[in-house]
Amino acid sequence: DYVKRVKQSNLWKSKDNGFYDLTREGATDLNRKTSLNPNIVYKTYTGEATHKALNSDRQKADLNMFFPFVITGNLIGKATEKEWRENDCLVSVISSQHPFNQAYTNATDKIQKGIWQVTPTKHDWDHVDFVGQDSSDTVRT
Repeated sequence: DYVKRVKQSNLWKSKDNGFYDLTREGATDLNRKTSLNPNIVYKTYTGEATHKALNSDRQKADLNMFFPFVITGNLIGKATEKEWRENDCLVSVISSQHPFNQAYTNATDKIQKGIWQVTPTKHDWDHVDFVGQDSSDTVRT
């Protein structure tokens, strides 16, 4: 009964949910509705753990990618637009850097408020490497 109610929920027809916000269209809508607060420090951290597939322009998950997310890494790597394919298994590199409609700069050690500070992309880092949950990772402890 529970599964039936979830399947029939109006949530799936609404744009007022986290699932929609995580789509490109939803993120674009959300970014249009928000602005930078001049009192907040914004800093982005970007990783990528994919490589160009042998016989196509698609990106494939690296062998050392956190195994449960290989499917999502490969799925993102098939995006229609080539610039959206490189990813960290959950987020495209282009999407992780800053909202397209907001001010940004390269990150430095200086604290800057009210602007996105974009750190350099860490190659061979998947999403899980940033949060430290991959117990099989012997490179980043």
